[in-house]
Amino acid sequence: MKILLVGGSGTIGKHLIEDWLLAGHQVQNLSRSSMDALVTSAGSLLQQQWDGQTIPDTEFRPDLVVNLAGAGIADHAWTPDRRKLILDSRIKSTRACVEYIRKNTDSVKLFINSSAVGFYGAHREEICTEESKPGNDFLAEVCEAWENEAKRAPVRTVLLRTSVVISKYGGALPKMLPVFKAGIGGWLGNGRQPFPWIDGREFSHLIQWLMDHPEASGPYNICSPQSINNKQFSQALSEAVHRPCLFAVPAFVLKIMLGSRADLVLKGQNQVPERLTREGYVFKYDKISEALHFHTR
Repeated sequence: MKILLVGGSGTIGKHLIEDWLLAGHQVQNLSRSSMDALVTSAGSLLQQQWDGQTIPDTEFRPDLVVNLAGAGIADHAWTPDRRKLILDSRIKSTRACVEYIRKNTDSVKLFINSSAVGFYGAHREEICTEESKPGNDFLAEVCEAWENEAKRAPVRTVLLRTSVVISKYGGALPKMLPVFKAGIGGWLGNGRQPFPWIDGREFSHLIQWLMDHPEASGPYNICSPQSINNKQFSQALSEAVHRPCLFAVPAFVLKIMLGSRADLVLKGQNQVPERLTREGYVFKYDKISEALHFHTR
């Protein structure tokens, strides 16, 4: 299979490229960043820099286009310029994918576009299925605009409303590990906020399932069926690194440190993979303890 991956230098992209190359697929990755040797040691990978706005037309004709591009959400303070970059980077990359697909409908059969659990808003106590309405905060507005842009594609389109990705390759986990390994890790605020999560190793299996099920389209909640809260996650991480987890990090400390981004960790969404479960997808990595033991070793 030929796959065009846009923005594949991040956490999810590394998992996908590694698995796809080992499976013998041909992959073209468009990214602003270079890939390390970890994911380029096997198989056929065409790595190409791009400007984030226009996909170059080459002789490579993909069956599948996967778009993961977008500026980091938690990397910097949400100044007006940063908010604009977070939104624009997603809209422009998705628009580029749609325009590319319009020119290549003879080869492209499926478009998979990233979205996020933030679609539902920062604080949702009720269960969030794919039928739930969007939230009304900044990230919810970004996700809704992002998905609307992807829906313009003239082929079957899937929207991945992805939760926190558990991975040794990047994301939140490597940043948390030094604190927990030092024995000073703890849950955040009251710890009761929902913590939807997904193992990074699940993505290649999930995308293969989407490829094999032509009736699958629209939004899918990408999270484990194992529902946990922040305190349970923190305790599982402490157990994985054989350290205690005895205290909370007060909410006011996080608000001082993170400002408006504190909502990312102090609030949560009670997200469930309703469509995947109903339509027969079987999760391969669905236990938080097993995921953390693997990614922290």
